Amino acid sequence: MKFRFRNEDELLQLTDEKHVEYIVSARNAGETEAMTAAIGTFGWRRQKMVMGLLALKNVPVDDREQVFMEVMFGTLKASFDGVSVGQVVNLIKTITKFKIADYFERNKKTFGNESLPGPDDDFGPERGETDDRFTDVEIDELIESVLNTRSPDHRRVIELRRDGFPSKEIAGMMDGSMSPANVDKIFSRFNKDLAEAFDE
Repeated sequence: MKFRFRNEDELLQLTDEKHVEYIVSARNAGETEAMTAAIGTFGWRRQKMVMGLLALKNVPVDDREQVFMEVMFGTLKASFDGVSVGQVVNLIKTITKFKIADYFERNKKTFGNESLPGPDDDFGPERGETDDRFTDVEIDELIESVLNTRSPDHRRVIELRRDGFPSKEIAGMMDGSMSPANVDKIFSRFNKDLAEAFDE
């Protein structure tokens, strides 16, 4: 079957499944540029998902657009040998992990070295093709619901950590009632519970 080129407007009208079928058909036809463009368009359709993952890993709001663009550039450069929607989503998710790690590495003087995400960190249990099922409002509500299960002191620690304060500085704010290791443990448990809340 002869490959038929589709422009961006046409791609945006396709379902996810048809979009990926087009990516695969372009690859099989040796139309590398068309395949790359289609992967890029698919990535733009996942903007809410990527923004949600950036929020989950505490990338500051003012910097999320920049990191999202880095994810998109990374997606355009990536090679793709899969055949399903879930595989493209996981490709974008993997690129997002590395771009988040790059972001915090560049800004480690600001954030310190405590508990910063690395490229091997996960976003929580795999959700396959449903990774982008949450709206921004729903993400905020899930975060708030988990925060509401914490004591006032623990909630303050988590909120400060999410605002980018290093663990050592937060421990000093807590009147000597906890160590930096305690802060890391509180924040780690929060992220674990939050990942489970996203998967429910």
